[in-house]
Amino acid sequence: MLGASAQAQEDYQNIFNQLTEEGNWEAIPSLLQGWESAKPNDAQLFVAKFNYYFHACRKEMMQMTTEEPTVEHMVINDTATGEPVGYMYSALVYDDSIFSLAMQSIEAGLKLYPKRLDMHFGKIYVLREKGEVGEHINAVLKVIRLHEKYHDEWLWANDEPIEDINEMFTGSMQDYCYALFNMAEPRIDGVEQISVLMTQLYPADVRFYSNLGACKLMTQDFSSALQFFLAANEKQKNDAVVLSNIAYTYLLLEQPDNAKLYYQQLETTGDAQQAAFARDQIDQIDARK
Repeated sequence: MLGASAQAQEDYQNIFNQLTEEGNWEAIPSLLQGWESAKPNDAQLFVAKFNYYFHACRKEMMQMTTEEPTVEHMVINDTATGEPVGYMYSALVYDDSIFSLAMQSIEAGLKLYPKRLDMHFGKIYVLREKGEVGEHINAVLKVIRLHEKYHDEWLWANDEPIEDINEMFTGSMQDYCYALFNMAEPRIDGVEQISVLMTQLYPADVRFYSNLGACKLMTQDFSSALQFFLAANEKQKNDAVVLSNIAYTYLLLEQPDNAKLYYQQLETTGDAQQAAFARDQIDQIDARK
């Protein structure tokens, strides 16, 4: 009987995967109903419901605006003058009630399987996609705090262990920071919160000190930025990005001699492209004397 149950669970998941690949979303509700009756606490069921509802909550609709969009669009011209009077473009619109079902599904799964990092990351992803950036940041911070507890116990899809969790986790957190930096309105508050926690968990990882320095540059707090970049340099000598950031910050602080020292370090330790960049900066500093 145990073998039959496991086979049924696997079949449900395989059928779900096949239906989504085929784009046959209409057949999925009945599949989920049968799956839930047979195996109500199956971790993959919660993931499947989450993915189904997230897909169902999004619809592509035409939008109109009088300001030219940054995405692909169609221009509406005045018939008399030929001048643009509006623009049409396609955008994803979310049904909040269906989106809430997706969130309920993943939260229910996480309540039973809190070590499933793929579920946490799925939740983090959809919150950002929907534009709920504050909740996205909160979800990232929550998983960082959980990382202290579950560090070597995290699981991925189908309860598979995660190889090299440190590289995977730090890389993912840096990706989240990068995305927050590159929003139309950068959320440096989120980058700072994430990076502070990550420097506590991974004090040797210079990326998060560099993030904090970059945040301070964006708020024109150059002295604080320099301290973070110098801290990064203490952790890892001769990192090209760190050396360049230190030198640039010294220029902003109107300390060209100090900037030159770090560009010289970059010239001697960096690759050919980095060395050429450093030499150009040194020549510019010398030319201004």
